[in-house]
Amino acid sequence: MAPPIRSIQDVVNQYLLSRRSKMSAISTADATRAIKSVLPAFSASDREIEDLIVAAAAQRGMALHFDMPRTAV
Repeated sequence: MAPPIRSIQDVVNQYLLSRRSKMSAISTADATRAIKSVLPAFSASDREIEDLIVAAAAQRGMALHFDMPRTAV
């Protein structure tokens, strides 16, 4: 039997819930790496994943540390 398919939103929510008891801000870089390790075949960019993290964290009133590397445009 194949394992159940997890959505990116489910994984983001689970990550944030696992960090709920921590007092420090959530690192967007760490969160992105963790989410990509759970869903390695997910084809979104780091920025798209970060946007999902930001939106979900904002809904929960969680503090974030924006530490993703940025590329010049």
